[in-house]
Amino acid sequence: MGDQNETIREGTDEYLPVPDDSGLGEAGGFDGETRDVQPQVETSNLHVEASMEGFLDQLGRMSAVFARNEEDAKSRNARFLLGNELGSGSIGVVWEARDLYLHRDLAVKALRNDGGEVRKGRMARFLSEAQITAQLSHPAVIPVHELGLKEDGMPFFAMKRVRGLDMGRLMEQIRESQMMPFRGVFNRNYLLRLFSRICQGMAYAHARGVIHRDLKPDNLMIGEFGEVYIMDWGLAKILGKPAITDSDMEPVHSLRSALEIQTADGVVAGTPAYMSPEQARGEADRLGFQSDVFSLGLILVELLTLVRAIPTGTSEDVID
Repeated sequence: MGDQNETIREGTDEYLPVPDDSGLGEAGGFDGETRDVQPQVETSNLHVEASMEGFLDQLGRMSAVFARNEEDAKSRNARFLLGNELGSGSIGVVWEARDLYLHRDLAVKALRNDGGEVRKGRMARFLSEAQITAQLSHPAVIPVHELGLKEDGMPFFAMKRVRGLDMGRLMEQIRESQMMPFRGVFNRNYLLRLFSRICQGMAYAHARGVIHRDLKPDNLMIGEFGEVYIMDWGLAKILGKPAITDSDMEPVHSLRSALEIQTADGVVAGTPAYMSPEQARGEADRLGFQSDVFSLGLILVELLTLVRAIPTGTSEDVID
């Protein structure tokens, strides 16, 4: 199945043409109706005109200019000055960037432009990641500042730039004795306090009816000043009801739910070494808040013992 930390993402056979430079490209093949899949997820406030092309049309009116150097930025009145690449995945690329209007450092994540056609599910998942992350207003969730289209027609969102290291790298350094195990700053009590904040962040997400589906040490960022962030909500799913049914919290909205794009039964999405059994079996209809809790349990075992609970990290190992 490949590397144990590889994230498996579901695909779809539906494709979406790449938007033109104005962001208003043709995107046919949709039925033009917005359907409520889950009663608790309201779609009327999404400002989506019943289809993907309607949403892209609106984003196209907010397209931003990116530049690679200061001279180019001045001549083109660019909004963002791109720096080094911070990371990349199967569908997106993250750069460090400078907001030249507000004079602040950011991280910008954009949908990868490989030319040709873009899958409808891939576009919707990227946009929904931005929407869901932005609506989860909690200290453990990275703030999203802006959503728009780049000049090449690919969507992007700008978020807080976090400087630090992820929990996966931290535990790897401790395992390799680059740090004295459980001494100094990174003692067991400190690590447990970090984990407690992660649990609080996930409790909030569950209270809003959202599951992460890809919780793992690599997606938990520790900032320079002890702040903790749950990263990469690209596989997040809005469930039919929140964990706290009597809560007055507003339900979370996403384009993917509005367009009825769901994970098919039998499709495995996530990171095998940190999956729950139902997730490893591809039982999409059985995924729930308990799936995230199972992943958190695996992370806690690793945090306390520095040994992965599922060493080889295959879905078969999780099921066994």
